[in-house]
Amino acid sequence: MTHGSSSGIDLTSQDASVRFSKPNDRFEHSFCIGIGTAWVPILNSYVNDPLASWPTDPAIQQMVVESIGQDPFPDVALGVGMSGKGHWSLAAQWMGRSESHRAFQFDYACKIQPPVGFLGSTYAIPQGLTAQGIQLERYQASPQHWTGWYVISKLHSRYRLAIEVTQGKLTWHADTQQIAIEPESESMRSLEKPSTLRWCYRVAWLSCQE
Repeated sequence: MTHGSSSGIDLTSQDASVRFSKPNDRFEHSFCIGIGTAWVPILNSYVNDPLASWPTDPAIQQMVVESIGQDPFPDVALGVGMSGKGHWSLAAQWMGRSESHRAFQFDYACKIQPPVGFLGSTYAIPQGLTAQGIQLERYQASPQHWTGWYVISKLHSRYRLAIEVTQGKLTWHADTQQIAIEPESESMRSLEKPSTLRWCYRVAWLSCQE
């Protein structure tokens, strides 16, 4: 299910939703889970300085939804934006026909002209989840994956939030509870002329009983 307006877009699966909002001139987004009638964000895109030439999250300024994906989730959010010497693009959609294989895919690209600062996506785990009955028990991180195991007291169940990087690399900053996903380092080091770099990843919310 998709809900959208000029300032917000929701792409929703059965028990999770990715919510794009535009508090300023650029879109931010949250990965939310359904608890009762409420949507609770458990992963937020992190923008340190929205006016930075190379922000901590892509400078997506315009978004539309097109029904160009495959059933049961045909809607794809398409976004573009620019900042400094970078031109960003995004295609984002739910994928998978079964609950146990369902994930939300982000496919970013940036056409850049050196010199380049930080390039990639940054996420923060929200503070205050414990007050909402959500407890992060443990996590596991590698350059291609991040998995966190959660206890949801209101549901009397356990889930895991799984991030899989299909193109690029992941860095987990335990001190700030932040996740950075960037293009491969080899691609960044070889920048001597205008180039287009890409990073892709999937986020899934899965029951530990599956």
